Amino acid sequence: MSTDALLDNLAELGAVLSIRGNDLDIDAPAGVLTDRDIEALRAAKPELLRLQRIAEGLPPSEAAAECLEWIATDPAGVPLCDRCGKFCDVQTMADAWKCSACDPMANARKRRTLWLLSRVTRPRPGMIR
Repeated sequence: MSTDALLDNLAELGAVLSIRGNDLDIDAPAGVLTDRDIEALRAAKPELLRLQRIAEGLPPSEAAAECLEWIATDPAGVPLCDRCGKFCDVQTMADAWKCSACDPMANARKRRTLWLLSRVTRPRPGMIR
């Protein structure tokens, strides 16, 4: 059974998925889940966890959560641009700050990053809401 079909089936049965720690919590009316449903849930658990984490506004994986912690930035540590006096708004992998208004390479990096973020945050068909 595909993940989409499984999610549709769970919705029809009145089951609600949620995340509890690193586990998938399923709240369903008593007796509606069959052995086949439970086996399908076990088989699809990694993908269901990923989709549910995204639906709940959480990072899709522990690795993504670590990346988000890594990119947390203290605003007091963001320098001003020497050329225009505005805050630098692009941080490189080498931990250097660049101004996208003054540095064409920084501007290109910013545009690529914003494009990637728009692709990640856009809802997809079958996404749990």
